Amino acid sequence: MERRGQAGFPPAEREIVRPKNLHPWAIALGLGALALLLGAERFHTYWEPQQPVITTEALIGHGLWQGRWLYSDLWDFHPPAFAFSYALAEALGGYGPYSIFLLNLGLAGGLLIALGLAGWAYGGLGAGCVAAGLWTLVSGDPGLWANQPFAETFANLFLAWAFFWLLRAKKTPEDWKPRGWAGFFLAVASLYKVSVLGLAPLWALALWGASGEKKARRDRKGSFWLLALPAALWFLIFIYFASTGRGGEFTSDVFVYPIFQLAQSNAGAAFYTPALGLVVPLGLAAFLGACLAFQAQARSWLLLGAYGVWVLMETSCASFSPPSYQCWLPPLVAGAAWGLWELGRWIETFNRRLVWAPAFLILAFAFCREWPLYQKWAADWSRIKAGEAAVESYNLARNLQDVLKPKETFYEWGDETQLYYLTQREAPSGVLACDPLIRGPLAETLSARVAEDLRRHPPDLFLFNRVESRRAAASNPVLAQVASNYRLLTRIPPVGGILFFARKGSDLEKRFERRP
Repeated sequence: MERRGQAGFPPAEREIVRPKNLHPWAIALGLGALALLLGAERFHTYWEPQQPVITTEALIGHGLWQGRWLYSDLWDFHPPAFAFSYALAEALGGYGPYSIFLLNLGLAGGLLIALGLAGWAYGGLGAGCVAAGLWTLVSGDPGLWANQPFAETFANLFLAWAFFWLLRAKKTPEDWKPRGWAGFFLAVASLYKVSVLGLAPLWALALWGASGEKKARRDRKGSFWLLALPAALWFLIFIYFASTGRGGEFTSDVFVYPIFQLAQSNAGAAFYTPALGLVVPLGLAAFLGACLAFQAQARSWLLLGAYGVWVLMETSCASFSPPSYQCWLPPLVAGAAWGLWELGRWIETFNRRLVWAPAFLILAFAFCREWPLYQKWAADWSRIKAGEAAVESYNLARNLQDVLKPKETFYEWGDETQLYYLTQREAPSGVLACDPLIRGPLAETLSARVAEDLRRHPPDLFLFNRVESRRAAASNPVLAQVASNYRLLTRIPPVGGILFFARKGSDLEKRFERRP
């Protein structure tokens, strides 16, 4: 442990045990070993049936390479960086699971480095190693849906780097570059989740709250970068979409529809999820560390506290859905590493041999929690997240390959976008899910768009999800086309509540008519 004059730890009363200096190659080898372990963890679920959010973005990214336009053709309610990241992954790894694996690996590795540095910026090598070790063990927890590249995962990466640069800024008080980098990474994170913009004023307030009179002017300048760079980036984004004639679609898809979703979110959603089994012990370690060291390290803890306020707001607005708990991982890992380092310093005043006992206990707890999950098959991880839904979609995709000829197409009324992804058949419309066609401010416009797409490119097969249809109006133009132009294939039994309709006069209908 390093020696620092700090409240509760009078340096004159005890001898500080200093770790031996480590060669940079030893640190690099340690990080390399953790990176290999992360790779093995992600590879374990390489063949996991993906959730619809993942396959939808993969399909949109694939459509971008085909020259289709985001928002005006390919509908998505996420900011643009999400789809373009999947397009980039496809360029590197092809159209398939390998590109998703590359995203998983890159995101996990980038967060490993960022959180290790965040720990190091607070407590030196010891805190950095604890943060890196904790992240390696808990970063793929299926209770948080954390082993797949969701929008939350991308936002976590850039927020973790912004957080590190804010911590780094106190080391160089006259240098604007750390604060500039923090603003830049915060701006990039907002291109995956717009709600990230709410963290900028919280971090700005934390900087002001931790400043003395002499530092107030400098930290106001730092706050300027946190607020100005995201605003400037979004101004350019608006200018780009407006200049390409897609300003209206961009605004309605990325802002209007998510606001509607937020208003319709279940205010009574259960706060408890399996993720709390991980959140509580790490949060307790961070709380104890803050109690021990807040007076001496107010700036760092205020920044972490502001981060925690934002993630609590994020999960509550998302009705405490499991993926939203991913946003808790970076601040929890960093805070737990800091807290364990402070607990070790406090224990050192009684028994220096037990300095690393708190860190060992938490690391052992994390290992014992996560290790049994890696004894399960990849399909079981999908069942832990969302039951049998994704597994059934994968089985249905195999059956579709037997039903359809190579050039025949289909459209699915539902959200099982895995069917397009696995069969690698192009969807006849850029609106891939039926939920925005059923409810919300865009339902009429998007339904008309899909109906026109199906009229111009009529699919041979229409898959009708009866569960989703319960909320649809009978006058929906898409369903009206099905009623007039398609016939139910009674020879194919419903699969997971999905009915099969063949286009009248198509070769598909004729093949099934000839069957005995």
